[in-house]
Order: sequence, then structure tokens, then C-alpha cells
Amino acid sequence: MIFARAVTSSPGGPPAASGHFRARRLLWPVHALRACRHLCVVCCAYVLLLGSSGIAVADPPPRLRLSFQLPLAGSLGVNLVRFKEAVARDTGNAVAIEILHGKQALPDRTVAKAVMAGEIEMATANVVTLADQVKGVDILSLPFLFNSHPFLRAMLDRSRRSRKLLDDAILETGARVLMWQPYGTNVFFSKGGPVLKPGDIAAKKIRASGEIDHEFAGACRGVPQMLAAGAQYEAMKTGRIDMAMTSAENVSARRFWEISDTITRTNHSPVMLLLLVNEKVWQSLRPEHRAAIAKATQEAEHELWDGIVKVDEEANAFARSKGITVAQLSSFDLAEWRACSAPVVERFMATSGPLGNELLKEYGLMRTDPCCNQTPDVNGVGYRPF
Repeated sequence: MIFARAVTSSPGGPPAASGHFRARRLLWPVHALRACRHLCVVCCAYVLLLGSSGIAVADPPPRLRLSFQLPLAGSLGVNLVRFKEAVARDTGNAVAIEILHGKQALPDRTVAKAVMAGEIEMATANVVTLADQVKGVDILSLPFLFNSHPFLRAMLDRSRRSRKLLDDAILETGARVLMWQPYGTNVFFSKGGPVLKPGDIAAKKIRASGEIDHEFAGACRGVPQMLAAGAQYEAMKTGRIDMAMTSAENVSARRFWEISDTITRTNHSPVMLLLLVNEKVWQSLRPEHRAAIAKATQEAEHELWDGIVKVDEEANAFARSKGITVAQLSSFDLAEWRACSAPVVERFMATSGPLGNELLKEYGLMRTDPCCNQTPDVNGVGYRPF
């Protein structure tokens, strides 16, 4: 308690103004001083206790935003939700992943760069959108080279050098690959008839997702149009494009049954997406949290590969249920497509740089591996890869 002495005059000096007080000194009773010292000791002890327990000084739980363009009800969306739940469970809710989808998601053509720059923590991105940053990373888009699920899965197996080459090259951009996400294979969506031979795309405006798709369509006499995945529906609806090269799963994910009547299963290349995380964000996480996320991504990736054949069959069944004709190439049709697209492969071999050359070496080695050199079962109907 603080006391102030009122003074009306000072000895030998002029009188103080009437009715005013001037504080001369503060008087602290002994019991107040003791109480204050005791309180200070208690407060210091409490702060030290909180500090040692980590309660008061702990940072808030990390919040990782994950941009995802496709519907959460699709195969990749369901897989990501399970991944998110696994991370929450295994970190005791210490890491929060927030999936931004639909209109909240960032544009698919630039989302990988947004992760690299740290503008968003995580995202699913098409691997072809990294090709201008990582020369040779789009090897999987080469037409008719990766023509079976076992071969593709082996190429991206975590234990193989090919996977390490790809992941390490992408990491140099500032984005870490958490998992590769297979999203079916490229097919042709069209109106009025199938696309069985290269001549069927002559002078037709065709959507392409990356540079190799663009070259493929042009080499086979089409007129390629580079379009983001989210722009395909409107472009085909309005006549900006005549056909779309994209995953068969988009028949349901992007409502393609409303804008086309035929799917031609050229299956000329896989559609591969990546789950990326900004490397600085990754390194800022606690080691046990990184371990939990890594475990969850491995399980999620394994689940996608195990279910890929079923998802492919479901896409075909859904298309037919909507009245869409699903056409297959014959072996003779395949020979024509391979012939017209050969320059695309040759150009990649000549210009893909060190990464592309090393990956092509791995490709050659794997073609002699029992996992990858078996002829796809065509069941007597011609070409049916994957």
C-alpha cells in the first residue's frame, strides 16, 4: 500500500497552494515489502515451470494449406482426405492440414511454382507443369513408352534410382515430393466418333496439358491448344477445342459426359500428379512430425497404386452408364500412332539434358527387368495397355 503526505507549506519557504497535494515520498510498510518479495518469487518460479514444461513457450500447431483442384469425392480426393486424417491422428493433432479445393484452389498451371516460392505450403500439381523448371521431368508423358501399370509403378518405386533422380531434381526447386499420384492415362474425348487413327485428329483443335502432349498432337497432324485442366470443360463446350487429351477419370470428375460422346482409349501416356510441400516449411517441422507425414504419404501412395486398375475400370463403366462410347485401338491403329509420334521421342532424347538422359538409361534397364518386359494382355481385341 502506498501513502503520500499532504504538505501545505515548507519550512522557510513560500506556502503551498491551498487545496493541492505534493508527493514528498512513498512510504512502504514492512509487511507490504515482504508480500511483494514473496509474490515475485512465486511468479518467477511459475514462469520457470511453464518454460521447462513447454506449455507457455510452445509454438501454435503448424497449419499446412494444401491446394487441390479436383473434387474431394474422386479417387485422389478421397485419398488426400485419408492422408490428412492419418497425419492428424499420428501427430496427435499437432499438425493441421487444410485442403483448399474447388474455387479455393490455386490455378493448376502455376500451383507448383507457388509451392516453390512459399506462397502456399502444399499442393497437388501435374508433373508436366514442372518441365520448365526441371528439364526432363516430363519423361512419363512420352507417347506409348510407359504402357503398363507395373512398368510405371516400377519407374516410380521409392527404392529405384529413377525415383530418386526425379525427386532429387524437383527438390532443387525448393519443393519436396511427398508422393506421386497416378491419375489414370491420357485418352481422347471427342464428339461424333472415335479417334482411332492419326488421320482422325487432322486439323482438329486438341487440348494439350504439357509440351510433350503439344508436340504429340502436332506431330500427328492435330492443332494443339495448351489449356489448364480446369479450362477444358468450357473450351470444349464453346467450341474453342474439338477434342481433349486428358485422364479418363475426368468423365466423372469434370463432368465430361456433358460435352463429349466418345472416349478413345489410346492410353498413350500416364497422367501423373505430385503432392508437393515447400522445403523450408518441411524443414521447419519437428522431426517426429516429418516422420508421421512421410509415413502417411507412403501409405497413401501405396493405396493409389493398388487401386489404379479398379479406378480405371470404374471410369469406363461410368462413361458407358452416361451413354458414352468407349473405343479401343487395334494393333494396326497403334502402329500408325507410334509412327507419327516417333519424332517426339527422338527430340526428347536429344534435348532433355542430364536428367532426361539418366532417366532414359533407367528406362532401358527396366525394359529387361521381369517386372516390366511382359506384353500387356490384349484379350484378342488388339492394343489394350495398362
